[in-house]
Amino acid sequence: MCVLSPVELEKGYIVRVEIDVPTYGPSEVQVRVWHVRKNKKPTTGEILWSAGLLMLHSDDNYKHLLPPARPIDALGPEVKDAADYLEAFRVRIQIRGEPRTRLLNLAATSEAEARRLALEDVDKAWSVVEVRKALVDR
Repeated sequence: MCVLSPVELEKGYIVRVEIDVPTYGPSEVQVRVWHVRKNKKPTTGEILWSAGLLMLHSDDNYKHLLPPARPIDALGPEVKDAADYLEAFRVRIQIRGEPRTRLLNLAATSEAEARRLALEDVDKAWSVVEVRKALVDR
C-alpha cells in the first residue's frame, strides 16, 4: 500500500495505519515502511512524503477492501488439478514508457502462469519485466 503523509516516515519502521472501510468502519493495519520518497505538490509547493508500506497484520474489517477470493474451480482445470503444486512467484511489472515498477506476489503452477495472472490483474498499459520464484518459509 502507498500513503501520502505531511511527515517523513522512516524506512524500516513498523507503524499502525487506520483505514476507513465504507460500511464496516475503521480498520487498523500494521505495516512496515518499505520505501520513502519526497514529493512536492506542483500547485502549492507543499512537501508530501509518499511511503510504500508492506502489510504485516490486518484486522477483520480490512478484508472487506479486498476482492473476493476466486474459488479453485474458477482458476481453470490446469490449476485445479495442480492445486497442490502451486509455487510462489514475484512478478515485476512496469507501465510502458515509465521508469517506475511494481512487484506482485502470486501463487501459480509455473512462471508462464504467474505472468498470465499478473497481466489479468492490470490494464494493458502494464507489461511484465521479470518473473522469479519467491523464497518462502514453509
